Amino acid sequence: MSNNKKIMVCVTNQKTSSRLIFKGDDTRENKNDKLFIVHIINKKDRVLYGNDDGEALEYLFDLAKQKDAELIVQRSNNTEKSLIKVANDIEATHIVLGKSNNSDSLDLHKKISKNLKGIQIIID
Repeated sequence: MSNNKKIMVCVTNQKTSSRLIFKGDDTRENKNDKLFIVHIINKKDRVLYGNDDGEALEYLFDLAKQKDAELIVQRSNNTEKSLIKVANDIEATHIVLGKSNNSDSLDLHKKISKNLKGIQIIID
């Protein structure tokens, strides 16, 4: 069994989410720890507000490349379910989520914590 971390960083459609990627990268302890940048997009939304999807994907791809991370982008109508599935699929050990005062985001944090026992949740 590997003791290496698998860090899943959940980003939103705002460029300020890049701080979460840096937090995830800082969570690594060695070169074998893996970083995954995950962006679940509502089927009706753009990848990043104010940008066309191509430009936004290129921005996320460039950040992933800089941090030697795997980029996972999915379209879904159920963000919570999709994030939980990705976390299970990659066998995440840590999840980095953005801090929010928005009640929907706080609810999402609670649901993810409840459904992913044994995974360290980092709120930044």
